[in-house]
Amino acid sequence: MTLYKQAPAAPKTRVIGNEQVGIIEVPVLGGLTIEEDETIAELRDKGSEVLVLASKTAEAIALAEDISHLEAYRILEDAVVAKAQEEAARAIALRHAEAVAKVRTALNESTTLQRRATVTALLRHRLGVQEIPAGFPRVLFNALADLADEEQAAEKLPAEPITAEALGKPPGATPARGKRTGTPAFGS
Repeated sequence: MTLYKQAPAAPKTRVIGNEQVGIIEVPVLGGLTIEEDETIAELRDKGSEVLVLASKTAEAIALAEDISHLEAYRILEDAVVAKAQEEAARAIALRHAEAVAKVRTALNESTTLQRRATVTALLRHRLGVQEIPAGFPRVLFNALADLADEEQAAEKLPAEPITAEALGKPPGATPARGKRTGTPAFGS
């Protein structure tokens, strides 16, 4: 007995790189595998630390400035990503510039760690390379990271509805919907 009624489509491949940095052919699966997800999680367990640091920093700003925790968090968030702020919010962010810089650095490190974990997972599970090789070109790294982003985005797309043909039913085999019989449903 097989697992699938219909086996998954054969993977497509994407060629990345060029003659100067090297060329890699990578399978495109339409999503990340469980093994890839597990590798990413294993390699990047630092991500939640950024949220804790940001929350604690916002709490300290809220206490120091006598504002709500939510307002302090919004000011911190806007300052970290260099979003335009009102004068009062900008003044608060400047008074806490050192703490804002620590959160920004932690966020950048977390983002970098996430990208490295994702590229490592693709290399490991799709290409059989255990780690990012020394001297690995940034162009190939970015192309693999972008592919992983596309694979993750593809997972969020709704699946195509299964047709009667795909299930092996002859056309017209779908039962006609008529009047309901029996007792009404509970609460009707």
